[in-house]
Amino acid sequence: MKKMLIILSLLLNLLSFAQLSENSKIYLITCEVGDEIYTQFGHSALRVVDPASGQDITFNWGVFEVPEDQVDFMYKFAKATLPYYMDVTSTKQFVYPYWEIEKREVRQQELNLNLEQKNKIWKMLQTNALPENKYYKYDFFFDNCATRIRDIFNEALGQDIIWAEHPEAGEHTFREMIDQGYASHPWLDFGIDLVLGYRIDQQVNNMNLMFNPFYMEEIFEESQIQTGSGLQNLVLSNEIVTPGTKRSEASGVWFTPLVLTISILVITLIFAFFRLDVLLKIWASLLLFITGLLGILLIFMWVGTDHVATKGNLNLLWANPLWLVLMVLLWVKKWQVKLASTYLYLSLGMLALVLFFLMLPQEFHVGSRVLIINWTILFYFFYRNQIMKEKKDQTSL
Repeated sequence: MKKMLIILSLLLNLLSFAQLSENSKIYLITCEVGDEIYTQFGHSALRVVDPASGQDITFNWGVFEVPEDQVDFMYKFAKATLPYYMDVTSTKQFVYPYWEIEKREVRQQELNLNLEQKNKIWKMLQTNALPENKYYKYDFFFDNCATRIRDIFNEALGQDIIWAEHPEAGEHTFREMIDQGYASHPWLDFGIDLVLGYRIDQQVNNMNLMFNPFYMEEIFEESQIQTGSGLQNLVLSNEIVTPGTKRSEASGVWFTPLVLTISILVITLIFAFFRLDVLLKIWASLLLFITGLLGILLIFMWVGTDHVATKGNLNLLWANPLWLVLMVLLWVKKWQVKLASTYLYLSLGMLALVLFFLMLPQEFHVGSRVLIINWTILFYFFYRNQIMKEKKDQTSL
């Protein structure tokens, strides 16, 4: 396998100074979703076929090196420092795992380009394939396998290409598109919603819509290109390269994050309503501990990684590392009088989040909203219990 890649790389270098022939073709390849979580948004690549040189190769920007140490791999992946690169393989080799292993449909669109336009794109592909250029810092929303292709066409063709306006441009935020993509994976969707900040709650314009391979495929289909005969359709033809297995869009999961968070709220209400103070205190400590750890993770994703989308996360308003301190103070008797007003302010703050969350720049997952209501009730009952205890102590005096 390694030898084949080396030979292909050498051949590519030999061809880097050659021009494509008149009969050459360039295709946009789109791969359907698979069973794995990371395949839920499909994949894009560019295929170049030239009968004159006998080449049929695919340029793929979705490749990364997996370190032997799995801990190192997970750490680099979390910090967004895992190096991605553009790989060049034979089309047969590129398609093989999609068809033979993953059973995913692969489609291609033949692009209506004149020879000059083809060679401009070809030259950029050759330059990008050089060892000093092929590595890049992957960003799911702004720099991925699809946006790299979009940018090449923008730079190579300039005003020759007239991008079609997709009917859904400006209709969704990045977060909403993530929700749609992971609708069949509710727990993953919840986790992603928790770690992503307000920067992805912006409306996705037509150009940014092409971060999604399927939207880019649709935009290419309706776009036009300037030719010697005037404006023509960018796509000449569509073809299924390999058929695939239809995936179910239903999650089949009944125990969703919403079910869990509502259950948490119900337990809180039961303990509070029946004045099971000790159980409520133990329950609150558990929730404070778990949510405090979540807050530490959110801060790490904000300041400790290179992910743009995890900056400015307003989930820290209710999932705060300081909850770990409060968990300890909850069991220190002499602190309860001092904390009474703190409980009240925290309860009012959480209530404000519930009432005015639509005014915030970040959208909260429905499960998070239930947890915020839970904190509102918990803090209020701690405040009320402390006030009642103080009144009882004064009466006894």
